[in-house]
Amino acid sequence: QDVTGINIYPPCYGSDPPRTQFSIIPTSKDIITVSSFPAELVNVTSSGNVLGFGFLKAASDTATEAGVVIEFPARQLQSLSVAGSSDVQLLNGFVPTTGSFQFDVKDSSSTFANFSDLTEGTIIEATGDGSIDALIYSNVGFGTIDMM
Repeated sequence: QDVTGINIYPPCYGSDPPRTQFSIIPTSKDIITVSSFPAELVNVTSSGNVLGFGFLKAASDTATEAGVVIEFPARQLQSLSVAGSSDVQLLNGFVPTTGSFQFDVKDSSSTFANFSDLTEGTIIEATGDGSIDALIYSNVGFGTIDMM
């Protein structure tokens, strides 16, 4: 089963996690690649068709700032959920083949998403809850925006 979603709400298996920037980059490759600084900062999990992350104790205990880069097939990503106090940027170039993209931001997360390359008829469904900071650029209309 293909992974079509990303859930960024990484639990920490040590002390408080470092301030971490997650960058999601579209790729034309058919594989998902995850890299981090420092190395071995997160473990990657999969539940159904959703990719998830958890901070590893050794790296998260010593890092003060960190970054995770996720290269994801541009036509495969259909949903992004962000929670906790995550900082996430979704770079331009994702074009879901289903005609819609589900975008959900919660808690005290900061998220930037650029959907400037979507095809006409694609709908973005955006929801938010908590003291979030979400900036979404799009060249097409939103289906619903529900920010609490």
